Amino acid sequence: AKLFVGNRSSTVEAVYNENMPSGTKRLCSLQDQICKDDSLLVGVELLEVVNEGDPPAWSAEEAIAASVSSPASAEAARGTDANPFEGSIACHRHINNRMLPTVRKEVERMQSRMVRRAEWLLEQALMLPEYVPNRQYICSPPFNIAGVDGLQFIFYPAGYLGSSEGFCALFLYCPPGVTIRGHLSVGKQKREANYVCPEGGAFGRTNFCRYDGLVDEVSDTLLLVLEVDDCRQDVTTTVGDQAPIQGDVKLTKVPGQTALVDAKVVPSLWSAKALTEVGKPADGGGNYQPFSALKGRGGAKSSTSRPVAHVDAVEPDDGPVCGVGAHAPPTPSSAPIWRSTSTPLLAPGGGGLSPLHADTLPAITTKLQSIDWGGDLGGSRTRKPRASRRPVSLAAPPLLAAAPC
Repeated sequence: AKLFVGNRSSTVEAVYNENMPSGTKRLCSLQDQICKDDSLLVGVELLEVVNEGDPPAWSAEEAIAASVSSPASAEAARGTDANPFEGSIACHRHINNRMLPTVRKEVERMQSRMVRRAEWLLEQALMLPEYVPNRQYICSPPFNIAGVDGLQFIFYPAGYLGSSEGFCALFLYCPPGVTIRGHLSVGKQKREANYVCPEGGAFGRTNFCRYDGLVDEVSDTLLLVLEVDDCRQDVTTTVGDQAPIQGDVKLTKVPGQTALVDAKVVPSLWSAKALTEVGKPADGGGNYQPFSALKGRGGAKSSTSRPVAHVDAVEPDDGPVCGVGAHAPPTPSSAPIWRSTSTPLLAPGGGGLSPLHADTLPAITTKLQSIDWGGDLGGSRTRKPRASRRPVSLAAPPLLAAAPC
């Protein structure tokens, strides 16, 4: 059965051998689901029901006694064995109301194995940094690509904590066990996206590129693109009961390179909430709205704020970064935040990627000042730093006069 409160729902499977209650765990916030007319919708939807009837309560002796009560069956009753073969009749009724959604989901999963490109079009993009200020984000609807479910764009138009002024930040939410190799694009700016997600979470760049010049001024839109070159997902299942020695079955999903030919268009909707579970979106989905609903924000602090990660525990001038209006990439529970291997912001003394807690980020190194951002300013070629040349003086050895013979 599916239990829902407002637009949030959860699936419950239980076997009822007696009168017993069953329900969901923590589902949602009650205040978020109350309608404008001060009403609350609570309901249940039966997806699949199996009803087994009880066997008959009468015994074989009672059946024989009832049959011999008439004179016509008396002779037949004399030849009947005292211990006849006992039998029972059971009724089994199976009702399945989720066959069509299950088939549709499997078909979409099969079709996603042929998709290598996901596009998310942001409307009213010129005013996005004002509608969504610094350290606040907007999330795309979840989408499937390359046979992997539950991916999501997390975009910071005005930058994330630690971003340079005027830069935007882009993260990609991935479920556990995903290894992805491809490219992320914001407008005409394209960056590598090589991520390994052992536990799931948000992966990306705090300094993706400068926001100026990205928006198409004619249509007032901004296109975010994920292109996948190679993607795989490891699914681990525990075999057997809890014992000193347990076995694991590991399944790797590797779509063929020739199959990734299609592109998936993510709906032009946004939400202030990301996926609530690791690799699994909530059954009820998020509260997705059109981009026209951003006009009323104007930098107002969101009610769905979360504590943001900090760098070396240094508080900014405007106070602590925790509280209303501060947002971090919404990683579930204690899922780590990883940076791309190609990002210039690396932890000092580290070798490649290192797992980080949800409340910490790598310190910004002093090498940030020497990074060339020519590609972020709209140039097609990366500028190389000019090497200072010093004049070289050549000194010839003194000539020795030849002695007379």
